Amino acid sequence: MKIGVQLWSVNQECLKDYPGTLRALAEAGFQGVEFAGNFGGLKAENVRQMLADYNLAGIGMHVAMDKLITDRHSVLDFAEKAGITSLTIPVVEPEYTDSMDGYQRLGGILNQMGSDCASCGIPLFYHNHHAEMKSFGDDNGLQLLLRFTEQKCVNLELDVGFLAKGGMDSAAFIREHFDRIGLLHLKDPSGLDHPPFTPLGQGILQTSSVIAAANDHNIPWGIVELGKSNVPGLKGVVAGLNYLRKIEESADNS
Repeated sequence: MKIGVQLWSVNQECLKDYPGTLRALAEAGFQGVEFAGNFGGLKAENVRQMLADYNLAGIGMHVAMDKLITDRHSVLDFAEKAGITSLTIPVVEPEYTDSMDGYQRLGGILNQMGSDCASCGIPLFYHNHHAEMKSFGDDNGLQLLLRFTEQKCVNLELDVGFLAKGGMDSAAFIREHFDRIGLLHLKDPSGLDHPPFTPLGQGILQTSSVIAAANDHNIPWGIVELGKSNVPGLKGVVAGLNYLRKIEESADNS
């Protein structure tokens, strides 16, 4: 599994020095970046060139669902020109996650958008948060989302941190639903009940098990993200990357 980084984690650094921040991430050893709405004022062609200059893959970008509904063509055009290879919906309104009917309506919307994106060769993913941990009978929201969406149209950018925060076994979920997972967000909560996140290896996430499950099922990208953290920014994501390297070294030596 290749390791990238979600740029929202280093947004403050990006606002001060966008190219310099991407260069620092590349020098630290990240193989790709996921954008979160901030492109440093650069045109798509300049984004592509910057990625090439730093030998970084354009893993994807987060796009609000409303923007994909109203301005899908321009979003897909930008992504194609910039060399960005996927789109992810980062969050949706509570009207979609408060009921089973809401998830069914959301599934229909995602299927239509995802079909259009797939026809352009750019897959669409959905990023989970704590809302999807709410139960509806025997299923939680995340399971309903999978039920009401088609694999050919939309799949998951699975945030294992929110699963761990919700008391779920992230590795077990990956092993059960690996065919619906295209990207992983690697976040480590410091505990349950919505506390801040912490650099990988310093919280409750069973990171080694998650990485093993992802590697066993050929999940292509693990994306380091901090969220609200006690160790923010570049220092936090590099600490996470270094922890992942220790896990890899331990696996190689076992």
